[in-house]
Amino acid sequence: MSKELGMFPFGSFFGRGFGDWMNEIASNGAVGNIACYKTETETGTTFMFDVPGVQKDAIDIGFDDNGRILTVSAVRKFDDTEVKMKARVAVPEKADSTGDVKCALKDGVLTVTVPVKKESQPRKLMIE
Repeated sequence: MSKELGMFPFGSFFGRGFGDWMNEIASNGAVGNIACYKTETETGTTFMFDVPGVQKDAIDIGFDDNGRILTVSAVRKFDDTEVKMKARVAVPEKADSTGDVKCALKDGVLTVTVPVKKESQPRKLMIE
């Protein structure tokens, strides 16, 4: 199952003030000028960011707000011009941002997979 979180130009929330950025993320799932898609499974959450033409070394990925916000910054270069892009995405509470997070860049799509916390994963019990 895939869900498009959306693409929200910076102007749309800067015009309202910086104090509302967390509310914007909470209500829409994402802010920034990079399109983002999300899929969730029992074992993790995968975020896919559209970054065509961006080289791997021009991307910064990290977590803010105690692992609750995934931040992606990228710079696309055209001749002598640089275009800066950014996305901030809310991470589900059950996600383990300190765990084995996987990142890959292929065909202009950055994929970030965040595992589920061990205590949040379903467990099968055995009858003795």
